[in-house]
Amino acid sequence: MGIVVTLQEKVNLQSIATVQQQIVEAIEADADVALDISGVVDADLSFVQLLEAARQYAAQDNKLLRPTQPASPDCAALLERAGFLSPASAETLDFWFQGSRPN
Repeated sequence: MGIVVTLQEKVNLQSIATVQQQIVEAIEADADVALDISGVVDADLSFVQLLEAARQYAAQDNKLLRPTQPASPDCAALLERAGFLSPASAETLDFWFQGSRPN
């Protein structure tokens, strides 16, 4: 079935260590981990970096890490500012937007 990790409202430098621990524990416990990022309203670059690193960590073990829904417009703007979408790889688009980036 898999594990769903629900991220809290704030995923920033102050909370990132706790979020990282939750994600790593879930990846180590199951081959299919979904991240519910729908409630995240205060995120910084550490959020993007953590999810990108966690995605690679899971893939090394042939595990799946995925958001439960496409990135919000605010998250897309953060990704753009951070340079993750210029140019975006197919893997990046699939992970953050479940296929194609909205206009």
